[in-house]
Amino acid sequence: MKKVVLTPTTRAPDNVEIAQPRLIAKIVNIPKLRVRQIEVEIIGVTALIIHAWAAKAVRMMLDKQLGVATSGRVKRDPLNDFTESMYYLPDKKGFGIPGGALKAAIVTSANDVSLKMTECKRAVHVCGDLIPIIAPPLPESSYSDWDKKYEKEIAWHHEHGASMRQDLVRLESGVADIRFRGEFKTWSAKALVEFNEAVLSAEQLVNLISAAGYGSGLLENRPSAPVCRSGENGRFRVKTD
Repeated sequence: MKKVVLTPTTRAPDNVEIAQPRLIAKIVNIPKLRVRQIEVEIIGVTALIIHAWAAKAVRMMLDKQLGVATSGRVKRDPLNDFTESMYYLPDKKGFGIPGGALKAAIVTSANDVSLKMTECKRAVHVCGDLIPIIAPPLPESSYSDWDKKYEKEIAWHHEHGASMRQDLVRLESGVADIRFRGEFKTWSAKALVEFNEAVLSAEQLVNLISAAGYGSGLLENRPSAPVCRSGENGRFRVKTD
C-alpha cells in the first residue's frame, strides 16, 4: 500500500486507501466517593422568625414584569400576611425550615473553623427541601396581641408552636414598613446532612454546624443577614447528649 502523509492542505488521492487508526481499550479505575450521611439535631437558642415569599407578592411581581394593569394599593391583611409567611410541610402536617437556609449557614461559617467556603459548598449537602420544625404548643402566656386577636383563626398554628409577630422594618429604598410573620419561641429540628469524607470528617462537620448556629443563624433577623447588623434571631446549638 502506498503511504500518503496528509497535511491540512493535502487531499488524499481517490485511489489511495487510508489506514484507520486502531482503538485501544483502556480500563480506568474511578475511586468511589467517600460519602456519608448523619442526622444532626439542632436546638434553638433564640426565637426563629419565618418569612416565606407570599403568593400575593409573587403574583404582583409577575404582573409587573408582564405589564398587567393593577387595581392600585391593596388593603393590608395582617392575618393573611402571617399565614402566608410560613413554610408548610406536605399535607400541612406542620412547619419547616428550608434546607437551603441551613446549607447557607453552614457555608457562611466555614471560615470560622478554618475551612474553605468553596470546598464546604461542594462537600456538604442538606437533604430535603424542608426540615420539619419540632415545637411545643404555644402557651397562652406567650401570646402576642395579634395571637389574642386572631386566636380562633390561627388555633392550628398555635398547636404547632407558631406565634404571630409584628415587626417594623426598613426597605432597601429607606421606606419603613410593617411585617407580620411567624415566630417560634421554642424550637428544634433534626436535619439529615450528607458530606464528602475526603474533604471533612464527621467531627469537623458537627463542629461546623455548631459554628453556624452560634454565628450565622437561620432565616429572618439572623446574625449573618446581609442587611441587618444587629440580628440575633435563629441562633441554635447542636444537641450532643
